[in-house]
Amino acid sequence: MTTAFGAIDLGSNSVRCLGVVHEGRRLKYLLSGRWVSRLSEGINDEAKNFSPKALKRTLQALSEAAKMLEESGILPRRTRFFATESLRSAEGVKDVIPVMEKTVGLPLQVVSGEEEARLSLEGALLGVTGADAVFDLGGGSLELACEGFARSFRLGAVRMASIYGDDASSILKHARTILRDLHGRPGKLIGVGGTSSSVAMMMREIPWRDYHPARVHLCEIRKSKLAHLCRNLAAMDLSARQRVTGLEPSRADIVVPGICVIEVLLDCLGLDAYIHGETDILWAVCSSAAAEEGLETDVAVF
Repeated sequence: MTTAFGAIDLGSNSVRCLGVVHEGRRLKYLLSGRWVSRLSEGINDEAKNFSPKALKRTLQALSEAAKMLEESGILPRRTRFFATESLRSAEGVKDVIPVMEKTVGLPLQVVSGEEEARLSLEGALLGVTGADAVFDLGGGSLELACEGFARSFRLGAVRMASIYGDDASSILKHARTILRDLHGRPGKLIGVGGTSSSVAMMMREIPWRDYHPARVHLCEIRKSKLAHLCRNLAAMDLSARQRVTGLEPSRADIVVPGICVIEVLLDCLGLDAYIHGETDILWAVCSSAAAEEGLETDVAVF
């Protein structure tokens, strides 16, 4: 017997959805979608309100995500709708949540930073055996989790771009200040999130329109190659960056800030490489929904 589950993630940079099928004790990939909405565009420590344009883009993206899951046959009662840093740090959230819930037709859960980190670890463990720790770099925040540790840092790619633009030296300095107290050296670090996925796509030279999670899952990202990629991208103007194989054009203005944060994280943890994973918080949320119906999950497959 198979049962389908879905999840919608309202992030700072994009709206994402995932559909999976529970079969045996496995979650099998069914479909996914992503819409760049930039809900947190322009938001920083001083400006904390959503712009009308960003909110309009986001509501449209949410509508399309809900439609995709519904048309795939996933029942609303088996779909979860959640938000992360995009709604944690902004002002006026209580006014927009009812509008978002009406658009999707589901209640919206705002996940805390620590819970987001924990769920990211759960998702990573579904797809990678022997993982010791996971980082999830999104648009608004960076989450880091391992056994007994879960933290969220306001170092997301959109946030860094809003504050520093492409000023890599300033981003590196800021990230080092925030992450300097990290210690410990995990044996196997898993990286998830849009920046990490883009890096894997670029390193494997996969056109962004040909994305499929199986094509980049378990890609090893070495720090030396990451630094080389960052320097090359930073030297390009925006139009040239938008033509790089593997990089979705809409991410061209935030990819350098995102890579800078990953570089600093690896330095602080004393690591020379990490493994990119495609099973993230969306997979963990779907697994949790399945567990509510008594369906346990051991592994995720594509």
